[in-house]
Amino acid sequence: MNNLFGTDGIRTQVGKYPLTLDKLPQLGHAIAEWITYRYGKNCSLLLGHDTRISSSLIKSSIISGILAHQVNVYDAYVAPTPVICKLIAQSEQFACGIIISASHNSFEDNGIKCIDKMHGKLRLEDEFAITSLFKKDHYLPINYKSLGSLHYYGNALLEYKDHVESLFFPNFLSGIRIVLDCAHGATSTIAPDIFKQLGANVITINNQPNGTNINHECGALYLDSLQHAVIHHNAHIGFAFDGDGDRVIVVAKSGVIKNGDDIIAILSTHPDYQKELSIIGTVMSNCGLESFFAEHNKKLLRTPVGDKYVSATMEEHNALLGGEQSGHIIMRNYLATGDGIFTALKLLE
Repeated sequence: MNNLFGTDGIRTQVGKYPLTLDKLPQLGHAIAEWITYRYGKNCSLLLGHDTRISSSLIKSSIISGILAHQVNVYDAYVAPTPVICKLIAQSEQFACGIIISASHNSFEDNGIKCIDKMHGKLRLEDEFAITSLFKKDHYLPINYKSLGSLHYYGNALLEYKDHVESLFFPNFLSGIRIVLDCAHGATSTIAPDIFKQLGANVITINNQPNGTNINHECGALYLDSLQHAVIHHNAHIGFAFDGDGDRVIVVAKSGVIKNGDDIIAILSTHPDYQKELSIIGTVMSNCGLESFFAEHNKKLLRTPVGDKYVSATMEEHNALLGGEQSGHIIMRNYLATGDGIFTALKLLE
């Protein structure tokens, strides 16, 4: 059986299988069946999405299938992927979550990521379980006296912001000029607010989403505008997020690009991680990173490409630090998936 899920959820061009009007409710049915089997009836699901023009359509369609089951859906509206992941991990209210996003892809694409409270990104067996339910010829009969409910969850960004800011000394960024490239995506409002609250002088670029400009020649994959802004504003450093905010790439004061390998190398010297003997990368990690760790009596363990594989290997080896060259950085003592905002702050710390 072909798995619906790729390296990071279900992702394709909107209007192509399974992101079609007839298949999205069916996918919602499958996800809800999996949720109620795993967590029981009347459990709660937190949902968020990025700024793509198709997100509202996909959200409405998939929710219509979910609400045929006794699942309480809480809609956080536009929120970075790490916001949803962090709230699910730390709140007793939510059993799981859905993020509608195609990450760094252009606006024509979209996707669906499912988050499990126990493991973060879904394990392979859970992906196959949802895929099997999706491909069934029939679904459980709908009991129209026992349906799900939909609620607006307007506190998601504020709860995340308060939590992240609490992890750092107040005003620890005072006197530092930082450029943030928000890729016209989900970090466009929350990232500048957090950095300013922690004392930074913030210059924000690419933070005017219109539904079709997400990741367009900006963000973590297109760094020219960030390099120009860092040099033009004589900034100390710049950070580029992707559309859903789970990855970050750095531009140094000189304009030099620092990718995920550089970030992991620097973070490995942080007091929280300097005693780590095993750090997790992927088959794409630079050999220079491996040599750097060897010089510091650390070992680089490689996984296939995909942050879910990095996260699973970190759990297996009880490792606290890992990530990908692309800028997905995982600090497992904080969260089992990448968070671009937190990574940038931890790097500055």
